[in-house]
Amino acid sequence: MEALLAEPTMAKEQPGTSLPGPPDYWDDHTVIRFKESKYRILERLGKGGIGWTFKVCELDKNEEETYGTYVAKTIRHEEDAKTALRAYQRVRDKTDVPTLSSLKEVAGDWQENNFVALLRWVDGGPLDELRGVLSIFSEDLGETSTEEMLLRWLLGLTDGLTALHTQGLIHGDVSPRNILVRQDGTVVLTDYDTVAGIGEQPTGGLRGNPLYSSPGRDKFWTHTASDDIFALAASFFCVLFDRDPFARGTVREKDRGLNWEAIDPSGYERLQVFFDQATHPSVDKRLYDASAAHGLLRRLMDASSGQPFTQANEDKPDRSPLPPGPRHSPWLSYLLTTLPSSRHGNAETRGLDSEFAAATYVETELDRSLREKIEQAQVELVILFGNAGDGKTAFLQHLLKGLGISANKLHSSKRVILCTLEDHRKLLVNLDGSASWNSKASWNSKSANELLDEVFNPFLGGGKRPDLVHVVAVNSGKLMEWIEWKNASNSETPLLLEQIRSALQGNPDALNPRHLLIDLNNRSLVGTVDQEKNSITTRFSDELLNRMLGKEESQDPWVNCFTCSARDRCSAFQSVCILGDAQQGSVIRNQLHIALQTVHQRGEIHITARELRAALSYIFFGIHDCTELHNDPEIGSESFAERAFSAVFPQRQGELLAELCRFDPALVSHPANDRWMKKGQGFAGFPLNTARRLAWFTQPVSLPAPMYLYQGEKFERFQKVPFMREEEKDQLLLDICNGIARLEDLPAEAFERSHGVPLKITPRTPIESAFWVVKPWSRFRLDAALPRDTGLEVLHTHLILAYTPARGPEEQLRIGLELFHLLLDLNAGVQLAGTGQEGIFANLEIFTQRLAQEDARELHAWHPNRENQVDQIRVECRNDRQWLVREDMV
Repeated sequence: MEALLAEPTMAKEQPGTSLPGPPDYWDDHTVIRFKESKYRILERLGKGGIGWTFKVCELDKNEEETYGTYVAKTIRHEEDAKTALRAYQRVRDKTDVPTLSSLKEVAGDWQENNFVALLRWVDGGPLDELRGVLSIFSEDLGETSTEEMLLRWLLGLTDGLTALHTQGLIHGDVSPRNILVRQDGTVVLTDYDTVAGIGEQPTGGLRGNPLYSSPGRDKFWTHTASDDIFALAASFFCVLFDRDPFARGTVREKDRGLNWEAIDPSGYERLQVFFDQATHPSVDKRLYDASAAHGLLRRLMDASSGQPFTQANEDKPDRSPLPPGPRHSPWLSYLLTTLPSSRHGNAETRGLDSEFAAATYVETELDRSLREKIEQAQVELVILFGNAGDGKTAFLQHLLKGLGISANKLHSSKRVILCTLEDHRKLLVNLDGSASWNSKASWNSKSANELLDEVFNPFLGGGKRPDLVHVVAVNSGKLMEWIEWKNASNSETPLLLEQIRSALQGNPDALNPRHLLIDLNNRSLVGTVDQEKNSITTRFSDELLNRMLGKEESQDPWVNCFTCSARDRCSAFQSVCILGDAQQGSVIRNQLHIALQTVHQRGEIHITARELRAALSYIFFGIHDCTELHNDPEIGSESFAERAFSAVFPQRQGELLAELCRFDPALVSHPANDRWMKKGQGFAGFPLNTARRLAWFTQPVSLPAPMYLYQGEKFERFQKVPFMREEEKDQLLLDICNGIARLEDLPAEAFERSHGVPLKITPRTPIESAFWVVKPWSRFRLDAALPRDTGLEVLHTHLILAYTPARGPEEQLRIGLELFHLLLDLNAGVQLAGTGQEGIFANLEIFTQRLAQEDARELHAWHPNRENQVDQIRVECRNDRQWLVREDMV
């Protein structure tokens, strides 16, 4: 016991010896070795929540002379020390400002009984000691007024905070205890335990004094520069009027602003303007950083004392430009999580489980129409198909939210959601009918087929169930598997199974009208045929891009980027600026829509919601977050046009981005355009491939000739078919049919004298003569292949060339974008190499053979010996006999 109570002795410090005892026992005889120097404790200044603060002096190696006086910080626990050490290391070279307490030394790592930092001594006391007596103190200093003195102090402190804010840091603990008042009447801000990066998420247990801290700081929201200004105003209000700034009775209500009840602001009108704006209940109306506060204070000091102060545009926060410095945008970090290949994770690919996913969700016409049908009791069973990443989970979560279901019940991990609608109908939603359910309780685990049973069993008989609404998201393969599984366990096939099977096989009319089968593979997210407007609208992709740019957010997520030192290398910042320009942004968006619609209309892939979000993030916001840009100055900002089309750009992943490479405008050579780009303003410094991509995206008005995607010159005609005038469609039909005819080797006379489409007849053995049949133009029809009204946004991926024979059923040829392009090339006289085209022309060959064989009783013939003469050979019936007639055609 005596040993425990004995006061610890301080052994003489030697290199390599153990450190002294705990700081709780240090006194004015204790010597501490720190950073190869020795320091003697002069005074114990105070004990905070995380450790002790001491006044110390530096000693020579013999401990006989002193060199300077400092404030030494110690921290008790390692976890707190890690946060504080990082804060001091980040701020140490940014404190050479008169109103900031400068740092002398910072520890490399934490040691239990040693200093973590040394700050230069400030001869003065904390502002907290002047609470309620500021007017007396100002009189002692000979100040003309207390308000003038405080405005000057605040101006100086905002200078100090600007040095931090412009470097992307916040102080984090502005309070009267951390503001020191010198004897000469100047002020200094000290203590950097809680310094953090603007835009970063709070970590650790260190945060500001709750008496003065902003509501966002209390709720552990991301750090903002306005938090420091909020705390600064609250601190001075508290000291000036000697009262809790936000207390109303026994409750502290910061979201109502400062409590001015029973306070006479006479003589402090200018301070009142600053206090109120800095602590405004609305975050958008606060002073957003120290530079804005400094500007306001400067104008207040120039105003006359005691006179009302009117601020121009006072409803808007002062957003004076800041000097460059490192900034951080949490929004960019969220955007990067949408990339499957991102190093930052891809948690945003599962429904609406995060705030960011919900903030960037775009409602479609299907959302609205299906919600209305459920609310009006028009449907009982809804089956939602789609590929992985098609947004089925997010769609159903949004649907449930729109039906009034509590948000805490909608997490995707719940899988099956049961609830009761307002009209007492039972609603069951299976968010993923293709997956089994493995509950923690083994007795509650179910296979996917068993879960689908719960959805479909009430409707197997085909009758009405007005008391139920069941919704399931599932793929067609899994649904067919369940149908077979169900058939194997029943002697008779239930009516519902037959209806679903028929609907899957292309007969949707077989389904009960109160049962909906919605195939998201028919949906187009990149463009929608709007028959009323005679155009293709892009509402979904436009709104998605707007949400990703943060245009729906209450606060601009990019505001700090405009003064970031890495902005010239930041892909995201450059895209935000370009897309924010009304004229240029509109052109780039339009070109982006063309590229995305070309991929969709090529028909080889289905663009899912996940693919679209990932591609937009990759193209416009890049792959590097703020920390990477600040840590590596070698990281450059490649053009968004490069990321859109370049196949060699890093971390490129996904079917949509792979398809975009097929249409790379850098593959299109145009001598006049290339010469212009080598000389033209804004393109001369780029490699030719990059210049072509940028020029395609920006479409400069002085460009000598229009630029197109690779093999995209004819895309506009393909896209416009649903809205073409009859004469335009007739001309396109003529061009396509002539392209089909020119696929075979026919003489020019076949086209010059034909009143229809010439189709070659190929004999069994090679001959010099050419034979062909002519199909009248009136029997052909061209339409866009659009699914009938399903409530989905649709955009055609094929055209239908239909031929109505004299007898028999209609023949149809599906023309995709590639075949369309080739046929128009053939019509223009382009010679095809013939390699790699077999698959494209396979269906065309079958189609033309059927047409040629429809009626072979009339042929046209040509022989090279009579190259200007075409003969018509036909079979005629005369007197019950058939005659072969040959005649020259004029």
